[in-house]
Amino acid sequence: MQQDITRTERSKWTCRGLLFLTAACWGFTLINVTVFPRDFSLEGGDAKQTISSILADQPIVISSICGVVSAVLCLLISWHTAPRIVLHPENDVWDPIKLLRKKTAFRYAYRSLSQLEGQKCKRPHGLIPLSDKFGVYLADNGAAVRNNNYVFMCANTGKETHALSNKAQLANHPLQDYLPKTYGHDDVCYPCILKFSEGYLSNGVFRIDNEEQLRAKARSMILNEEYIIQEAIVDSREYSTQFVVDDGKIVFQCGYYDNYETEIFIWPRDKRVSRARFLLDPQGEDFKIFEQFFEGYTGLINCNYKIKDGQMKILEFNPRLSGDIYAFSRTDLQNLILKYLELCS
Repeated sequence: MQQDITRTERSKWTCRGLLFLTAACWGFTLINVTVFPRDFSLEGGDAKQTISSILADQPIVISSICGVVSAVLCLLISWHTAPRIVLHPENDVWDPIKLLRKKTAFRYAYRSLSQLEGQKCKRPHGLIPLSDKFGVYLADNGAAVRNNNYVFMCANTGKETHALSNKAQLANHPLQDYLPKTYGHDDVCYPCILKFSEGYLSNGVFRIDNEEQLRAKARSMILNEEYIIQEAIVDSREYSTQFVVDDGKIVFQCGYYDNYETEIFIWPRDKRVSRARFLLDPQGEDFKIFEQFFEGYTGLINCNYKIKDGQMKILEFNPRLSGDIYAFSRTDLQNLILKYLELCS
């Protein structure tokens, strides 16, 4: 995959040269036809004779042909050399391929798990997980996928990944100071937040204002296994950062924060009023705290968090490419994918 990336970088300069040649050739043709017009018509001649006389002007013909050929070559080179990236799983909740194709210089496609494990690629393909479950799966079962010429980043074991993605397990993490307080049935303070241990795009996250709502949402599930009850962090701003992590070290980050109308909100049900780009200070305390959470972890991971009394409170981790990419700039998204591919193996 690193060779593909290097080839892509080289092809950029080749394509730029071809584009320059295309512009020069077509510019030469345009100048000769418009600025320095020639009398191509023959006295008493018809249209066929006029066209024949134009074609007889060799410099114009040659420059036009060169312009067309260089433009076609540019398109073919850029298409052929772009690294191929596979996304899994495809789902009906969000479809990132259109955005990724628009904002990055790579080729994307979906593949089923049977294709990933049963069909070998002729050349390396990058593989990006789109769900927490698949991120865990790759850590435990990635050998069969790698043998088919797919390259990706993942943790050494699914247990490491699950400890961050599963909300019940994360709630028991030793770094309790940086997590919202978790309640039992006897000490709940309302309003609070109920979270299913396994959720996707806030589908399993609910604001709870009273005991009746709590019973209705919890149903017969097991507390601290299938769901948790956490304090509601009261603040109208929420941060989101997408990381590339290599053996516990943050090697890339891009992120933003959203401001909402209310101080207790759940995306995407509540209304956002503003958004701004945001990056963690690599020398700051929060950056170091994240690396403590990421100890031993490798791969893509996204985090949503808020600030309470000046201290970070982590709401969730998602070991995958997250839907927050819609908020990233073209440059940030391109650099994110590029850094991920550079570290894939």
